[in-house]
Amino acid sequence: IQVSSYFPVVQKVKRVKSWFSGAIKEGVVRDSVLQLRGKLSDFPYQNSTGVLSADVKAYETVLEYMQGWPKFTDIQATITMDKDRIEVTPQTAKMYDSKLTQAKLVIPSFLQAVLDGQGTLEGDGQNLIHFLADSGLVEKKNSVADQISLQGNTQLELAFTKSLTEKNPLP
Repeated sequence: IQVSSYFPVVQKVKRVKSWFSGAIKEGVVRDSVLQLRGKLSDFPYQNSTGVLSADVKAYETVLEYMQGWPKFTDIQATITMDKDRIEVTPQTAKMYDSKLTQAKLVIPSFLQAVLDGQGTLEGDGQNLIHFLADSGLVEKKNSVADQISLQGNTQLELAFTKSLTEKNPLP
């Protein structure tokens, strides 16, 4: 799946297009609708009559938010675009043996290249600790990830806002 192929080839969307190209490792599109009308020089059509809208159904998708992060697999999601806004709503996804629920990724504007994310990981407690350590959200050594053990089914709620142009990890 190459979601970046749906983006107009204009400099204004280069950062967002680059993130999608790197983050989506594989997948299949079985149904999509794309509407593009207007001069590309007016993109993202905030103050004009131009239209960019897309509704993409992605299946069997693998996403790696950042290089080195644990991959989310078996994603079935709807990707919608409206002018300069992108919203990704997974219906199913998993990471390790944990299930991602109530998830949503939003890029409110191509021009600002900011990603808002939220979701809940449900699964074995140790898988969630591994996710925290492997993602860099906590240090791998001499941190809470080394010192605690979780047993049984556990939930981890995630919410973040991240610039797609900066190299530093999530807060």
